[in-house]
Amino acid sequence: MIVVNYAVLPSHGRITAEKINQRKMTSTIPVYFVDGKEGDNSKIRSFARAITREELKRILSRE
Repeated sequence: MIVVNYAVLPSHGRITAEKINQRKMTSTIPVYFVDGKEGDNSKIRSFARAITREELKRILSRE
């Protein structure tokens, strides 16, 4: 799992997530963007999932 925090250079996270998704060997790694605004979230929908901080906590508590 890769988690990108929108508070720290989200454009770099988007580029990284896109590249991970494009490579066959890494395309199955789930990528999550946390606490973004709707405009930011719309930019990542094709290669990642936007979630809230609470959703991230639930995901991490299951593992």
